[in-house]
Amino acid sequence: SPPGSLGHMDDIPGLVVLVVDDDPRIRRVLRTIFEGEGFRVLEAEDGGRAIEVASGDPTPDLIVLDVVMPNRNGWECMTDLKSHSRLRHIPVILLTSRGEHDDQFRGMAQGADGYVVKPFDPDSLLKAVRRTVGDRAG
Repeated sequence: SPPGSLGHMDDIPGLVVLVVDDDPRIRRVLRTIFEGEGFRVLEAEDGGRAIEVASGDPTPDLIVLDVVMPNRNGWECMTDLKSHSRLRHIPVILLTSRGEHDDQFRGMAQGADGYVVKPFDPDSLLKAVRRTVGDRAG
């Protein structure tokens, strides 16, 4: 691929990604990006629903989780995921409009595997995905 182009992630086809964001427009953008890579996309509009969807079939290979949401926010959802025996192994990339260092530190301390700040560009998002799940592929 030319420099700056990630190309298709042929090493992780069929990845199941759960996208959790209360904004349907953001979910639609993420779905478009991920389906363009051949991923299967599941959606949830808040942290409570995310746990229900993640507990279902198929189990996601990755969760992209917005921090600021009503009902159960990203921090609460992370706590729920990490305390759930069947879900705690699923890698989580936090997605937030708040790029403060404290938020990143808190996210990593709570067990997040990656961090992407909105507005994001598709390449940086996909690079975070590759870093997070690339070593699990195979």
